[in-house]
Amino acid sequence: MTPIKRLSCTLGVGGLCIAIAISVPTDAKTVLSLGDAKINLTPVKNALIAGLGLGFTGACMLGVKYLDQLEEIELAEKEQQRLQLEANQRRSIMAASAQLKAEEEYHRAVAERTVRKAFAETLQQESPQQTATVAIAPGMQLQEGGQTQGQLPSTVIASDPPGFEVKQALGTPGDANLAEKLGLHPKCFMILGVPGSGKGMIVSHASRALKANKPHLKIIAIDPKNDPKEDGYWLEGFDHVFRKNAERMEDHDFLKWVKGCVEYFKKLPDGKLLIFDEITATFNRWSRLDSSSFESFMVDYCTSVSSSGDSRENYVWLVGQIPHASALGVDGGIRSIYKPVAVVSKFDKRATDTFLSTKFIPKVPGGNKTVYDVMDKSPRGRAVYDYTEDKWVPMPEMKNYSGYDRDTRTQIA
Repeated sequence: MTPIKRLSCTLGVGGLCIAIAISVPTDAKTVLSLGDAKINLTPVKNALIAGLGLGFTGACMLGVKYLDQLEEIELAEKEQQRLQLEANQRRSIMAASAQLKAEEEYHRAVAERTVRKAFAETLQQESPQQTATVAIAPGMQLQEGGQTQGQLPSTVIASDPPGFEVKQALGTPGDANLAEKLGLHPKCFMILGVPGSGKGMIVSHASRALKANKPHLKIIAIDPKNDPKEDGYWLEGFDHVFRKNAERMEDHDFLKWVKGCVEYFKKLPDGKLLIFDEITATFNRWSRLDSSSFESFMVDYCTSVSSSGDSRENYVWLVGQIPHASALGVDGGIRSIYKPVAVVSKFDKRATDTFLSTKFIPKVPGGNKTVYDVMDKSPRGRAVYDYTEDKWVPMPEMKNYSGYDRDTRTQIA
């Protein structure tokens, strides 16, 4: 309510009360007889009327103040909604921009590899005399023997150095271990795979390689499964591992525990890695209980970490199973700016086919059969998507730090 309306209302009510008080005849005396004594109650009556008028005026002023407060609350809520809408729009724009940039980089890299491969194949088909090309300045004439009048030497142009072979689209068991690549060249990764495919084995090897490569880096892990069969994964290569069986926790206790782990990591100085295991179940449960804090971590924090990870050496590895964005509780923008690492196993064909049908990793020529051919080359019957080479490679024989073989369901030394 505006000040003019408030003043008008107050003066109107006060004037009404005064008019009522004046309208009462002052000469109409009200006398109280007590024996021979007579008491004139007229002043008392007039004072009472005036008091009622003032009281009514005060009540009206309080009512006006209450209306003002309601109006202020309404304005504050509208402002909060406007700010929230602007924040959501900024996050959407930021995620879309990041996704567009990632897609552009990916398509550029694929195009460069395609052109390089085609050029190499063309050169291999040509004779050595056709492969050699002389670089000359404009207007210069070639003489016999490939020399110019300006005595510039001949320049042989080739796509690859001698002895270099262009890699095929499919990997071989001799390819570099992807787990070691993750440790030697850390980025923000999304490591997903079918159950029992070997995600924990890759992460345990990568964390050990990373700790050896960057001993100053603080590596923190959140394990909401706490499977005793996986104890060996966490014994080395980490500075702090938070482990609990989330299935046995109440929702509010679980959320409090996860938030505490994340806040612990956030407060650490630059030079740190957070490995968040079982993200599929954890993030879905978290988002249902507290969507605001989940959105703050996933959209705001994870995006900021991925954009400044190399300069500040801050990284996040998200480890889970289902590569659908909706199942992970993240949008396509977040998923696109995290480097994809996928693991599949030929021992669970149904889960593998479902995994390969998603958009988490690019399709390969030949479809799923191509990936199964790669699995056949692996001594473990598994294939790993190597994002650095944009291809599937066989998983090599790796030391199982957990001490439990999932294929044979037996303990190992």
